[in-house]
Amino acid sequence: MAPAVAIGEKLYIAECAVGPHTRRHHFAGEVVGMTGDILRLAGYDFVYEATSGNFERKSWQSERILRIDNTMVFYVLPADCALDALTHERNDTELVITDGGSFRLVDRKFAGR
Repeated sequence: MAPAVAIGEKLYIAECAVGPHTRRHHFAGEVVGMTGDILRLAGYDFVYEATSGNFERKSWQSERILRIDNTMVFYVLPADCALDALTHERNDTELVITDGGSFRLVDRKFAGR
């Protein structure tokens, strides 16, 4: 059986909040290593800022090690998606994640404030 993801794929990971005071993180990165259900990704953190009501991308690149489980939602990004250009736009019912080019992901699940 083939693995769910492969090295070199780009992913957007939305971590599900487990409580009202849980800091909300998302991460966009490229898979640089994997063992079983453990992924190592290089990319960018997005942290929910209550003052703006939006997810703000940290300016520096980092690496994260994550386990594929049901506390996160994984989106496969196109190979040409520019991770360093990803931003979030919000309207009343949607969170739109875009790289300013052809990539645009509309996420209604995480649009709520």
